[in-house]
Amino acid sequence: MKDENLSFLYEEIERLRESMHETAKRNGLFHEETVRISQILDYLIVQYQRRIYHIPFDS
Repeated sequence: MKDENLSFLYEEIERLRESMHETAKRNGLFHEETVRISQILDYLIVQYQRRIYHIPFDS
């Protein structure tokens, strides 16, 4: 189950990364939609790293 959650999270990160690149090409790096996707992507990457390295979520 844990591996499935990590796989899902990884796939979501990759999907958002591609979406952010397309949005940035279309609208520019500083467009509100690009920034919004980037912020979500940052959050998911941190969650992924915490799970990989077993870092508690309250730190």
